[in-house]
Amino acid sequence: MAIPKTGSLVLPGDKIGVIEMFMPGDGTYEENGIIYSNILGHLEINMKKRIVSVKRKKKDFPIPSPGQVVFAKVEQIRRNSAIVIMTNMDGIFYTSSFEGMVHISQTSKKYIEIMNDAFNEGDIIKAKVLQTDRIPYQLTTIGKKMGVILAFCRICGNTLELKGGKLVCRQCGNQEFRKYSIDYGKMNA
Repeated sequence: MAIPKTGSLVLPGDKIGVIEMFMPGDGTYEENGIIYSNILGHLEINMKKRIVSVKRKKKDFPIPSPGQVVFAKVEQIRRNSAIVIMTNMDGIFYTSSFEGMVHISQTSKKYIEIMNDAFNEGDIIKAKVLQTDRIPYQLTTIGKKMGVILAFCRICGNTLELKGGKLVCRQCGNQEFRKYSIDYGKMNA
């Protein structure tokens, strides 16, 4: 087994050593005698202590965490949930995409019968991360600042404008409903 060099970028699950050569350190785990990276980061090998570790650089590798506000694109609508891909937070792009899910009960304080009443595929939403202990990450859009911030017409595909509490297509005149944020149209809010 070829061992990556110190400073190499490693991904979760990458093989980085064997128990006969090293002790697993921070950011690693051992399974069946093989040491794997547990996080995205840079490999560190301490030859004197025979320890292999992975160090995350938060600045370089932002990862969603509970309580953070994220932006996401709705990829799939199900009856009781929406699957989204989180693409950035606070203006910092992730090095990888993270999958999230908004359950219908976490969409709004108001009753929502089906997810199509709140979101549509392709919408950009602002959400808060609830849990990251399983994939997809659990998100919520409950709150005035959370929800759709950019939506597209289901008929012609043009951007919808917020007018009088409704989303209206300037191109074809179609009116649609979403669980929209008070920051609708403001990508940097």
